[in-house]
Amino acid sequence: MGSIFLYSEKSHRCVELRAPEIQTSDLIDLQGLLPRNLKGIQFVKPLAEGREAILFHSEGSPSQVSRYLMDVGQKLLGLGQPVGALRLFDLSLRIRHDPEVALLKAETLVSLGRMEEAKADLDRFLRWQPRNGLAYYLLGRIYLNRDDYQRVETYLKRSLQLMPAIDPRRGSVEVYLEFNQIYLDRDALYSRDLSPPNYVLEIQKLRQRGLSLREKILSHPDREVRGMEPHLDQLGKVFEHWLSEIAARNPEVLPRALASTA
Repeated sequence: MGSIFLYSEKSHRCVELRAPEIQTSDLIDLQGLLPRNLKGIQFVKPLAEGREAILFHSEGSPSQVSRYLMDVGQKLLGLGQPVGALRLFDLSLRIRHDPEVALLKAETLVSLGRMEEAKADLDRFLRWQPRNGLAYYLLGRIYLNRDDYQRVETYLKRSLQLMPAIDPRRGSVEVYLEFNQIYLDRDALYSRDLSPPNYVLEIQKLRQRGLSLREKILSHPDREVRGMEPHLDQLGKVFEHWLSEIAARNPEVLPRALASTA
């Protein structure tokens, strides 16, 4: 059994987290993941310096140890250390199954692009809490990664139904819905029987919607929403390629369609 020590140099307080589930190999892994200059978490008992005594507390309650590990994991997320945070969430869940920690772990996995792992965790979480809006939002993100736009729409709309009105993440869900709708409408063009001029008009509308959404997300506070930008840029290139193909086959169509929108 290993121990993790949470130490505050300012208050000279130290909490030892001990649990039989924490193995020496876990401590070695964490030491390799975390920055060497990271303060506040140690793997050996800190020694008092000078005359200041350390107020020491050893914590072995599974619920408390699990909660401490979750809190430290969240702080690591704030410091831009998601992989270290994920390791602490894993340890926390190993000690005690907690839906809140499970959701944090799934959210972290999605942010790291580890979608299949996140899907398995979310499936388990939804058996605990089947009416959690954030979980459905994360599922929508996972199915977006699979290009399953119909399911994305289903899960994102379900997310909005369940999320509290004051939840700031609703804005991100709405942007993802708008993003997904462009893809749905793009795919729907394949099954529409339109004349070349009308295809051009529809493609131009989609292209403009993509440009407008791109402008919106550039100033969005959510870093992952801003990450849509290269996807929208690529989609814009697809629309430009379609227009070029139509123009090559029907040279008179593009000027006429452009004139009709002027």
